[in-house]
Amino acid sequence: MKIIVNGACGRMGREIIASAKASGVEIAAAVDKFGTPDFDIPFYKSIEDVKENADAVIDFTHHTAVPE
Repeated sequence: MKIIVNGACGRMGREIIASAKASGVEIAAAVDKFGTPDFDIPFYKSIEDVKENADAVIDFTHHTAVPE
């Protein structure tokens, strides 16, 4: 399974990434409008810019990060 984590730089996003990697789940991309990445996966500031394919998106963003 491949996932995209939206809100990746927050506390829950980081936990999801760590848990997924430990479980053998592939992280296709990480997205965070406000954060700065410190992981080795493709990173985007907007979910609209993601080019990778995934089976699911896990969203832990603040409501102001995705007003549309």
